[in-house]
Amino acid sequence: MSAAGADDVTTQATVNPAAPINAVTVSTSCGFVDASQPTGYTCKQQKTIGTPTYNLVEYPRTATDDYEYQIVADGHTRGVIKLLVVDQYGNAIAGEDVNFVVSGLTGAVVSPASATTDADGKITAEITSTAVGSALVRVDLADYAYDYGVSFAATFKADDRTPPTIARFDSKTLVDGDYVDALGPIVISVVLDDPGDNAVGINLADAGAITVAVKAVSGGTVNGVTNKTGCDSELDLSDCVVSWEPFVSMTAGSYEVTLTVKDRNGNEQTQAWTVVVEGSAALKDVLAGPGVFDPRSGQPMTISFQSSEAGAVVTLEIYNRSGQLIHRDVLVADAGYNYFEWAGRTLYGNLPGNGIYIFRLTANMAGRTTSQTGKLAVFKP
Repeated sequence: MSAAGADDVTTQATVNPAAPINAVTVSTSCGFVDASQPTGYTCKQQKTIGTPTYNLVEYPRTATDDYEYQIVADGHTRGVIKLLVVDQYGNAIAGEDVNFVVSGLTGAVVSPASATTDADGKITAEITSTAVGSALVRVDLADYAYDYGVSFAATFKADDRTPPTIARFDSKTLVDGDYVDALGPIVISVVLDDPGDNAVGINLADAGAITVAVKAVSGGTVNGVTNKTGCDSELDLSDCVVSWEPFVSMTAGSYEVTLTVKDRNGNEQTQAWTVVVEGSAALKDVLAGPGVFDPRSGQPMTISFQSSEAGAVVTLEIYNRSGQLIHRDVLVADAGYNYFEWAGRTLYGNLPGNGIYIFRLTANMAGRTTSQTGKLAVFKP
């Protein structure tokens, strides 16, 4: 066959390989699933020579802004680096000396740091680190004045494997059986923390760091939106208020509400509650405390209750043993936990006498009314 008729296949069959390709122009893709990599994905620097495409440099996919795509900096978790050295015709080059030059992160190491390509022109190495941050890796051809491929970064994260904690914040924190409004919001008040020696913290800017999922106990997920603006600062999550609102009104029934919190390393903690959409005006869990109230103590009497709907107008009335009204108060309820405080004074500002008093809570919502009654004890030693 004449030289003019030689095709790509013939050209690539050169017996004596030329110098390694000076692959300044490579295409890089990081969407290759690879279970051998700690992040689950491999990046490939590729070059098309004639018809075939060659994977010149392969390395673990990492990202500075996504902890899911970072390698644990424990000195043991290893990212895999693969090298294929070819010439301008695509011929594999055996016996080529290569150095891996690491910069930018003390503690990051490629092993082996220097190697020689095998008969197929290949080298496999591993990168680890004992420090957190990003390392830049350059593939240096020992006998040439140019690098092979282009430099790439490997990013490492702290060795934090401890999930966050979720603790009860106050009396408004959800408990099983709480009423919630059909239109929301479902409000969750919690204390969050990310413990551990190498804690990486909770990134509030990450949309997936704090999420709420709601599903009907009878089956079916309810679509809605999570709002975590009530968590003021990731440096202080001691009073984190998370809310969730459905896109459409929920029907009457029981629902499971699940709060999920993830730290920057993806360690996850969940807590779930079963709540109730009543579908009508209702009051429950009516409590008065302390059990025996001394109005001179400086501490108020608290009368708490659950309201089935937000916006219900709830009236508190307290009567003495003769049936006379001695105190009245009104509030607009949230769905769920609410309370009144009584300072222990009558309508005329006097201290009530010792004895048992009757209180009544009346809720009115769009013309629908319901009420609950209870007793409280006043005793002035």
